Amino acid sequence: MKKGYILTAVLILVMAVGWGIYNYAQKTAPAPAGEANKASDSANKSNNTDQIKTPPAISAQDKEPASNLSPETAQKETAGPDTKIEKQSASVANTKSKPQTPANAAEAIEQAKANGESMWLLFRSQSCAPCVEMKKVFDRLQPEYQGKVRFIAIDVDAEENQELAMAWGIQYIPATFILNSKGEINYENIGFFPEEDLKKELDRVVK
Repeated sequence: MKKGYILTAVLILVMAVGWGIYNYAQKTAPAPAGEANKASDSANKSNNTDQIKTPPAISAQDKEPASNLSPETAQKETAGPDTKIEKQSASVANTKSKPQTPANAAEAIEQAKANGESMWLLFRSQSCAPCVEMKKVFDRLQPEYQGKVRFIAIDVDAEENQELAMAWGIQYIPATFILNSKGEINYENIGFFPEEDLKKELDRVVK
């Protein structure tokens, strides 16, 4: 009888130990491949969620429409490169449309020839009395023939005009030369010339 109890006790003890070992093994065993992947996916989703950043909130001032801006600010913001180009083009066009002012009498003569303008060339000086009287006639008639005949007064005492005076063979002053639109001398005179007679000669070359 005692042996039977002892064997039964030993058997129960062995079964208890075996059951304990089995439970311990189940708890420490690695998870199946499918469950491990699920855990990894769950962790990745959590990380990705943490990396997503919420866009900054837009304040009411940022949402303010352009119509609330001042006229000067709105004009600056709406003006683009095309506006600058248009302004530059307009500036260049205005520069080209303005006739260039000749630097001296010789350049004025060449410009008039190139434009097919008739001319009155008055070679004079400020020191001779007939020249002074002739210049008065010159100044009175110039507005009347504006755009019809170009009036060019040439002071022979000026250093810049001495070469031009030599080219025209000036020996006595005042000297008058009236040229037609082809650059041909239509009339010439030395000394003072009456205003009415001079107007007749100018009318001959009016374009």
